Amino acid sequence: MPIDDLTALGQKMREARKNKELTELSEKFETN
Repeated sequence: MPIDDLTALGQKMREARKNKELTELSEKFETN
C-alpha cells in the first residue's frame, strides 16, 4: 500500500472519528 493511501486512510479515519464525536455530542445535548 503506498504511503499516500495510508495518509488518506488516516485522514478519513480522523474525520470519521471527529464526525462520530460531534454526532454523539449533539445527541447528548438533544436528550438533556
